[in-house]
Amino acid sequence: MIPALSCASKVEAPRWGTTTTDGSSKSGDSVVGSLTALHLLDKFDTLVCAEDYTHGKPAPDCFLLAAERLGVEPASCLVFEDTELGIEAATAAGMASVRVPQIKWGTESLQEA
Repeated sequence: MIPALSCASKVEAPRWGTTTTDGSSKSGDSVVGSLTALHLLDKFDTLVCAEDYTHGKPAPDCFLLAAERLGVEPASCLVFEDTELGIEAATAAGMASVRVPQIKWGTESLQEA
């Protein structure tokens, strides 16, 4: 997983499915800019960004919308998240989740996983 992104994803290579920003305040422009800079934008079928839903994490809105856009049941999704609020949102959406630690760039330490 890319730091600062979370994915509600169909497990299907080579594409990753849907992504939401890690923080509910990220705009679509910000997400597209970051993914473009990393040459990853084409790996996602659709984006769900802050302007697409009303209630931020730990509400499940962003993940439920991601599943709806993919045309899959929430129970068939796997969410990669780097925050506890994101894990709570995934659980509330009825999705499995994986906690990904945040890397502190420039050091060898990881934030609490």
